[in-house]
Amino acid sequence: MDAFWSGIRNGDILVKVANSVQLLLKGYALGLTLAMVLTALAMMSRLGNDLLQTLTSAFNPLPAIALLPLALIWFGLGDVSIIFVLVHSVLWAVALNTHSGFRSVSNTLRMVGRNYGLKGPRFIIKILVPAAFPSILTGLRSVGPLPGAH
Repeated sequence: MDAFWSGIRNGDILVKVANSVQLLLKGYALGLTLAMVLTALAMMSRLGNDLLQTLTSAFNPLPAIALLPLALIWFGLGDVSIIFVLVHSVLWAVALNTHSGFRSVSNTLRMVGRNYGLKGPRFIIKILVPAAFPSILTGLRSVGPLPGAH
């Protein structure tokens, strides 16, 4: 208890907590960004769809914590290893749920977007994302316990 209160008083614990939260946010944001890019590619082309399905089939079953020893070997002891594991744990859950949500958007909404002349990224942002938002939130929520976040 003395060490705890000493760490609080001199600010060491608060600095370490702030660093941990910053690291978690970086990994979450990078995983979310990659998931959105992969899902957008999957919606814009057949090749992107095949790529997303292949990658999720290969990497989604791997528990994030099982990759930690490999990440430590590949990237060494430091922030990059933890970010790699965090990205893995966020990327596949969000990509799968977002893709599922995009695919479940009704044909009527899709036709409305096409009638307005929306294509590519504008179609995804203006039509698919709002319509699939509940699935996207489910993907964000379904990210399991992150390593180091207990």
